[in-house]
Parts: sequence; C-alpha cells; structure tokens
Amino acid sequence: MSPTGQRERYAVVERSRCTGCGLCEQLCPVRAIRVTYVANVNAQRCTGCGVCVQNCPQGAIRLATASTAPAAETESA
Repeated sequence: MSPTGQRERYAVVERSRCTGCGLCEQLCPVRAIRVTYVANVNAQRCTGCGVCVQNCPQGAIRLATASTAPAAETESA
C-alpha cells in the first residue's frame, strides 16, 4: 500500500481482448475477479499480485495504478 493507504496497483481488463474464459476468476487468490461475459475486477479487493496477468491466455489483463487505470474498466463494488 502507498503512504495514503491506497493500493499501488491492481488488475485492469482490456475488455476487447477478454474472451470470458474464466481462468482469472478461478485463479484469483482474493476473489477480486468475476466473469460475466468478460472479466470484471473489484479494484478495492485486488491486491495486485499479478496471478491473473501471468495466466491470461489472451493477454487481456495488466496491472495499473490509480493514476493509469481508466475508471470505466474497473468495478468498485
């Protein structure tokens, strides 16, 4: 976490590349990802571990910081 208490990085899905295979949802150790057609990341739950990034067969997930991730690509609830 940063000194402000916010997570420094979290997963962001490039929705146009996601096929909805569900592998990221299965592998996420904190259950921060839900797949409904495409993957959706709960940025507040995500720890930024990178398991989803390393295992996405489509390369549709990347780690971002609050300043680099578009708000429309993350889910806050």
